[in-house]
Amino acid sequence: MSRETVDSLAAGAFDALGLLKSLIDQLPDNLWTEPIGTWPVWQHIVHALWGNDFFTPGPAVPAPEGLSIEVLRLMDKGTNAPTKAQISAYLADVRTKIENFAKGVSDSDLNQPNEKAKSIGLDWNLTRTFAILVSHPYYHIGYGDALMRNNGLSGVF
Repeated sequence: MSRETVDSLAAGAFDALGLLKSLIDQLPDNLWTEPIGTWPVWQHIVHALWGNDFFTPGPAVPAPEGLSIEVLRLMDKGTNAPTKAQISAYLADVRTKIENFAKGVSDSDLNQPNEKAKSIGLDWNLTRTFAILVSHPYYHIGYGDALMRNNGLSGVF
């Protein structure tokens, strides 16, 4: 079975995760809790990772301790920032979940429904799931990139 399209889509998701990791690594500590677009930049990162996990079929990856669902969903502003190491470990676990998901999909499966998304009222097939795994993190990376540039630093893009 062909996996050329799946591999290409998955590579895009891994590129987005790589930029999230660069943001974690390059963001100075004094900006870690700085709000941009309402939420602290660390919360943008955690939300982007949680979203990837939330929409990817399979069991959830535990988010860093102490974060409520409201913080993960950007309904409440987070006040108890996880460390960069905690979020990096979370990123690694989410990446493993996405890798395992991608390994189980062939190109012929891409039009199949994402039953996890369907269970919450989203009529997504696996192609759309991969598209979200690529696009959603970039939105939040953009906030972190803008915060860095607003403070005279090079961004991650």
